[in-house]
Amino acid sequence: MSKQGVDCAQQVVNTTEGLMPSTMLLSSCYADNHVGFTGALAYSIVGKGNEIILSTCNSRSEISSSIRVFSDNYNKGYCVAGSSYFSSCSTETNSGVVSFLAESDKEYTVLVSGGSSSYENGKRGIIALDVICPEKNLTMKSLDCGSSHTDSTIGLEPSSLLYPYCHMDSSVGFLGSFSYSLIGDGKEVIVSTCNSKDDFFNPSIRVYYKNWGRLECVTGSTSYYGCRNGQKSVVSFIAKYGVEYEVIISSGDYSKRGQGNFQLDVFCPKTFDVEQVFDGEEIIGSTVNSTPSSLQLPYCGGADSSSGFSGSSSYKYIGEGQEVFLSTCSSYTNFDTAIRVFNRDTQIPSCVSTSTTSLCSQGRTVASFYGEEGSEYEIIISGKYGMQGNYKLSVFSAER
Repeated sequence: MSKQGVDCAQQVVNTTEGLMPSTMLLSSCYADNHVGFTGALAYSIVGKGNEIILSTCNSRSEISSSIRVFSDNYNKGYCVAGSSYFSSCSTETNSGVVSFLAESDKEYTVLVSGGSSSYENGKRGIIALDVICPEKNLTMKSLDCGSSHTDSTIGLEPSSLLYPYCHMDSSVGFLGSFSYSLIGDGKEVIVSTCNSKDDFFNPSIRVYYKNWGRLECVTGSTSYYGCRNGQKSVVSFIAKYGVEYEVIISSGDYSKRGQGNFQLDVFCPKTFDVEQVFDGEEIIGSTVNSTPSSLQLPYCGGADSSSGFSGSSSYKYIGEGQEVFLSTCSSYTNFDTAIRVFNRDTQIPSCVSTSTTSLCSQGRTVASFYGEEGSEYEIIISGKYGMQGNYKLSVFSAER
């Protein structure tokens, strides 16, 4: 395949008229498998350890187009990035735009073809490709456990514009974003903007790691956000040892100002070392002013994903090879409670049982699970919908 070399800050204009479908059998790469049947323009670009944005969003492009980027991985065309069916441009033509992290000295093949969906494959014509290499500060601000950062997205360029979809809408961040770097140590990390004071800026959080030269989504805040003081954001993830993560803060709300000031706090929950409870025991406790150490444990059945955002209480239980019941059905319990149980024997805690349905009066609840002999479980008491209060937890087996 004959390829034309391209470089940063360059626009190349060519036509797909008369091209043969030489790219027909390449693997699917985000774009529809059929895109390219009418032939494609082939380009080559060598990475410099930088982000590259490829766009046909310009007035010189006369037809809709799709972009696909491949690297040579074990002599196969490995898909790095590709435009989807949906327009990424504000132009009349349904043109394409993609971005990827180009490893130093690695050659990438860029295929640009007419049609952004299977309905437009027959189109041929002139396509102008812009190659953009954002000037991005690769020495991003470092995040450490227990650190707090007050920063702003005001005036920032949209360097993270084309990062892969990560729970937030792909267009979030068009007005610029702030990036941080975090090196994993094999533990859970909680990242929060809940303490931000700017009432007119609702920041979202996205976390990525580098995989085969492209960024992969690890986690991101959703429209539920999770903070008590308005639509701020909080996420957590298991940061693998030695792996570098990029944490991106950008706008999370179309209806308000797209840029603003924020406070980013980083928490690393301590090793699971909490009070142990036993069969037949009753515990008096409170979630008032408790810290959200178990905030971002995995989703656990029917429990609302936001349960625990306002803090929670955790207990350890060692299985005895029998079914165990947990209950907050007591007149002492004065708020709507949720109970979640996780198996702590695995690296990432797994959900075992949950109950947020009011199985007794006034929002108190019951959960049960089978405790495997010798297995370690975490029992979490939290309030539904951000509630806090006092509770009495009863632990008893089916034999009682």
